[in-house]
Order: sequence, then structure tokens, then C-alpha cells
Amino acid sequence: MRIYSSKLSVGLNPMDTLAMRQIRDAQAQKAQSLTRLATGQRINRAADDPSGMMFVTKADAELASIDSRIKAMERNNLRLAAQEGALSVVSDLALELEGLVVQAANDGGLGDGEKESIQVQIDGILKALTSLSATQQYNGEQILSNYGPTNLGVVTKTDEDGNKVRYSLADMVTGGALDAEGDQELAQDVVESAVAQLSGQRAAIGTRINQNESLIRVEMVAFEEQMRARSLEQDTDFAQETSNLARAQILEQTSIVAAQVARQQAESVLALLEPLAP
Repeated sequence: MRIYSSKLSVGLNPMDTLAMRQIRDAQAQKAQSLTRLATGQRINRAADDPSGMMFVTKADAELASIDSRIKAMERNNLRLAAQEGALSVVSDLALELEGLVVQAANDGGLGDGEKESIQVQIDGILKALTSLSATQQYNGEQILSNYGPTNLGVVTKTDEDGNKVRYSLADMVTGGALDAEGDQELAQDVVESAVAQLSGQRAAIGTRINQNESLIRVEMVAFEEQMRARSLEQDTDFAQETSNLARAQILEQTSIVAAQVARQQAESVLALLEPLAP
């Protein structure tokens, strides 16, 4: 933006000097207002407001930190939801297994062929549980690695010799201590323990998801408040800047006219004095 000075730089009188200063001030204000209106930001460089710039910089850092925490909790919730969904499938299989164990315990109403059929179904469920624990992944992480047959329904019993014996769903496989021909009372204890274990784990995951969602809401409120404070410090007041721009334009035009009048007066005086010059 060119400052009006080319024709007023010679033979300046005090009125010229004042007018030129007013022109420069008005053009500087006009340029600042135009920049603020164009960018929508009150602070476009450190010189505009040094302390305000420091506040905005700190606010930006805090906003980035809050955003990172929110995203981390959202990613965690997605992982937990995927794990809970996979555990719901495992829980359904455990409930199905519980029904088969109850059937196998009914010795009076079952023949050998029927027990064999029940055992085939039990083996199928155990195989499915093993496959799920080894293959279910979320973002490359195995989310059911601790929920295979050997880790579910763990019950410890003391044998006749006083030794501690560990049982789990894995012992219900054909030939295991708790298959359809084995100790069905203990098999029911193991399956019930597995069902309770899965139910408790799913409830714990649901609680963690709810806690994360509560924390996310708190962080969102903090984000909004920080954003509001930043906006008050940084954003342009369009009504105020529009008024400042109009005022600067008027002052610029008025100062240019005043400078022209002052120059004309100076030239008139010089013209009157010229005949008297030696």
C-alpha cells in the first residue's frame, strides 16, 4: 500500500509534517484492519499483541494435549468394545457347553451313543474356543489370548493324596479327566466358573468403557472452555475491525486533503514573496 508522500516531500511546513504523520498512521491502521478481516485473527504476528500471542501459544499446546487424551481414550474404547464383542461369543459357547455338561450328567436318561454325541459337540466347542483365542485380533493385537480352554473355568481341587490339582475347560476334551465319561459334578463346577469368569470380565470391560466415556465428556468440556478462551484472545471482532477500517480510510482521505491544502497555501505564500526576492 503506497503512502501519499511523493508530492509533499519538498518544502514541508508544520502542517505538512502533521498531515504526513496522520496519513502514515491511518494507512497502518487500515492495513492492520484489512489483515485482521482477511485472516479472521486479531493476532497475526507477535508485534500485534506479545502477551496475547503467548496466551494463544499456550492455549494451542493445551488444546493439542486435550485432543490427544480424548483420542487415546476413544481408541481404548474401540479396543475394549472389540474385546467385549469377542468375549460375548466365547460366553455363548461356554453357556452351550454348560447345557451339554448337564445333559452328560444325566446318566439315567442317556445311552453310550448319546454320550459320545455330546462329547463330539463338547470337543467342537473346545476347538472353537482354542481357535478364537489364537486368531481374534484388534489392530494386530490378540485380544483373547487369555481366554482359551486352559485359562477358562480354572478350579483347584485336593486329591486323595493331598495334592492340589488344577482343572479347566481343557480337561473336558475326549480322554480328559472331565470328559462326558468323567467326573460330571466337577465338570459342572468348571463350566460354571468359566461362565462366571467371562461374565465378570465383560462387566469389567463395560465399566471401563463407561469410565472412559465419562472422562471424554469431561475433557470435551475442558476443550470447549479452552477453545472459547483462545477465541476471545485471538479471533477478530469483525464489527470492531470494520469500524476501525472505515475510520482509518476517512482519516487517510482527510489527511491527504489537509496536506494538499497546506501545500497549496505554502506555494501561494512563496508566490507572493517571489517578487520581493533580490
